[in-house]
Amino acid sequence: MIKFADALFDGPHEIGALAPQARAGVYCVMVGDSRFQPLPYRVIYVGHSSNLGEQVFPALYEGRSGWSAIADYASPVYIAVCRMPRSTEEERQA
Repeated sequence: MIKFADALFDGPHEIGALAPQARAGVYCVMVGDSRFQPLPYRVIYVGHSSNLGEQVFPALYEGRSGWSAIADYASPVYIAVCRMPRSTEEERQA
């Protein structure tokens, strides 16, 4: 578990290894960065979905090269999800 803005996120998981459940929620794409403490992850993108199970995460398609470039190609890219069942788009964007 990792905490951002008072919300608990499940993760971090390597981006290609996560198969989230079909629920609404917010997700964070991260790269490892030892300058960040207490957990060594830097957020590079935050998004939301009404169904995380249908969300196409960047590792699965062409977006992966963009995340890899930010991670210097040698480092893994991670994702964490905060499930928000029955949430509205406005609630997820808050």
